[in-house]
Amino acid sequence: MMTVFLIAGLEWRRLWSTAMPYLTGGLFVGLSGYFFCMLLFVSHHADLMPATSSNMLFFLLVIIPFLTMRIFVEDRILGTDVMLQTAPLTVSQIVMGKYVSVLGTVLVFLLATVPIPLVLLFLGDPDRGMLLGSYLAMLLFSAGVSAIGVWASSVARHYVVSALLAFGVLMFVWLSGALGGVFHGVLGTIFQKIAMPTHVTLLQQGIVTAEDVGYFLVVTVFFLVLTGISVLFRREAA
Repeated sequence: MMTVFLIAGLEWRRLWSTAMPYLTGGLFVGLSGYFFCMLLFVSHHADLMPATSSNMLFFLLVIIPFLTMRIFVEDRILGTDVMLQTAPLTVSQIVMGKYVSVLGTVLVFLLATVPIPLVLLFLGDPDRGMLLGSYLAMLLFSAGVSAIGVWASSVARHYVVSALLAFGVLMFVWLSGALGGVFHGVLGTIFQKIAMPTHVTLLQQGIVTAEDVGYFLVVTVFFLVLTGISVLFRREAA
């Protein structure tokens, strides 16, 4: 476990030595705050967290691929992947270390938006379950999206390809619910079940179900396993 956090610390410093987290973080916090203020002035009520978090989820979907695109690709471009392949590290340590650094960065972004629910608490009496559920939804969503982005970076050779691959997969799982309305029967049900928005709606209302939490855990674990397989193949090829 200490090795994982050591790798995560190294990746964290490398990530924050670039402009990307500052740009994406500033964009996320700025847009989240702007649309929250717009909703507040229009609606004039305190239960705005579900609508606000829906906007924030979409912003996360857009910015996280830009955070993860460097995570493995940069090693191959700089040639430092050779050191990772030959170092006495397990594949799981490498994958988890890099993943934790990205997820930790996203958590910083989420913490920067805490004034939003504080404003709602100050101005009125919002449903506490909605506040907590919305942030739980964003946390689980970020975990799954980050795993997809890390996987895309592990199979791509260029930054842009990594970001586009991650964004393509994310748009599919984001919009697949619409396909559920086109197809009927089992296929339509499958599309509905794999759609991410389907599994955040109840969480945003403060209703936590095993199905919704399990969905994001399965997505996270599945893509981290795929990432490990990709790294293992590259290690054996080296």
